[in-house]
Amino acid sequence: MNGLKVEITQQIKAGKILKVKVKILTDIDAAKDHVLRMNVYSPTGYHNLLYCKTATATDGTAMLEIPFADNDRRGDWKIVIRDVMSGVEKKMIVELKTNQ
Repeated sequence: MNGLKVEITQQIKAGKILKVKVKILTDIDAAKDHVLRMNVYSPTGYHNLLYCKTATATDGTAMLEIPFADNDRRGDWKIVIRDVMSGVEKKMIVELKTNQ
């Protein structure tokens, strides 16, 4: 495994669902199944367990979702995706904006 490729939007409005596409990068043509852990942290640094998930990247790809609430704190949310077996991580920031 060479790393993780994560596709997300950089900004999202409160009350919307953030889609997180994860692809396992390898030297071989097809990646095997991998277990992924997604941890989500609010702008205050709070580890939001309601949005954290564990998923299987079947054939090297997975689609995860974060259903942001209308009353979630606005600002920069940190999302950390980790391959459980290798420990390889990818960190991203998503700005949660006012729903107007």
